[in-house]
Amino acid sequence: MAWSTRPSRNAGQRIRFAAEDAIGDQIEYLSSRECSLAADTGGVSNSTTPVATNLSRAVNASTKYHGRALFYYSAHQNGDFKPSLSLPSGTTFHRYWLFSQPASNSTNSGDGYWGTETTLGNLSAPGMATAADIVACMMFAMFTVGGNAGNAVITYAQASATSSAATFIRAHSTWNVWEVDSV
Repeated sequence: MAWSTRPSRNAGQRIRFAAEDAIGDQIEYLSSRECSLAADTGGVSNSTTPVATNLSRAVNASTKYHGRALFYYSAHQNGDFKPSLSLPSGTTFHRYWLFSQPASNSTNSGDGYWGTETTLGNLSAPGMATAADIVACMMFAMFTVGGNAGNAVITYAQASATSSAATFIRAHSTWNVWEVDSV
C-alpha cells in the first residue's frame, strides 16, 4: 500500500516501537524498476536456446541502464544455468557479470564463481549433483537502449543440452533495472 503522505520525524524525536511497526507495515515497492517471480518457471530441458521469463521491466529509448538480478535456480551439473537478457532492437549491450556459488562437485566448496563478459549469454552458473537443489546467483548488466523503447526481459537456458533434468528459475527471483546518467 502506498503512503498518502510519507512518514517523517523531526531531528532528535524518539521513535517508539509501535510507531515504527506501523511504518514498517507500509513498505512501498517501486514496481516501475523491480519485479519478482511469484512462481517457478516452466523449466528448460535438453536446450541451450534461451526462453523468456516473466521477469521484465519497461525501458525507455535513448537511455542507459544498470540491471541486477537475484536468481534462485535449480539445475543439474550436466546442464548448468545460463541467464541472459532479451533487449529492444538497437540496444547497445556493454557488459554483464555473474556471481554464484561453486558446483557441488567442486573442490573449492567455500569459494564463489565470478565471470564477466561483453556478449550476452556467454556466462553460466554451475548446477548441482541433484537437479532438486536450489542455488542462488546474481547477475549485473549494463546496457544503453537505442531508438526503440521496449522491455528488458530475463531469459535463461541450459549451458549444455545434454541434461534431460530440467533447469528452473525459482519463485522469488528478482530483476531490478535503474536508469543512470552518463557523465
